[in-house]
Amino acid sequence: MRPGHVLATLASVLIIAASSRLSAANVEEIVLDGQTYTLVRLSEDEIKQLIPEFEAEMKERKLPGRIVQCISGIDLPVGTAYCVLRNEDVLTTVQICKDYMVGHFSVSPVDVTAASIWSLANFVRKNCYGG
Repeated sequence: MRPGHVLATLASVLIIAASSRLSAANVEEIVLDGQTYTLVRLSEDEIKQLIPEFEAEMKERKLPGRIVQCISGIDLPVGTAYCVLRNEDVLTTVQICKDYMVGHFSVSPVDVTAASIWSLANFVRKNCYGG
């Protein structure tokens, strides 16, 4: 699948999922373990700023591939986004989180049809929070 198709598919899924639950522009409420959280979506420029940080972390950890583009992220003390990763000629949609304070970092493939702000927040909670 070409990068444009992967990105368009992921963006469509996230826009449709978000538009059904947005309470205001770029703000979304989600429920995790019975608690309600208000999350703010990152702007396109903020998401672009995460790419060099994620790639530096991947290089340091000797993880293969390069980030083609990041599509959707949420404003947390942890850098987090859905991105498209190219490893040789294979494109994979991944979720990434980086905890700047403690040093946690996680990259995990994600099914585009399951991508949502809720699942990204849950991924961060399980992989990049806490000491």
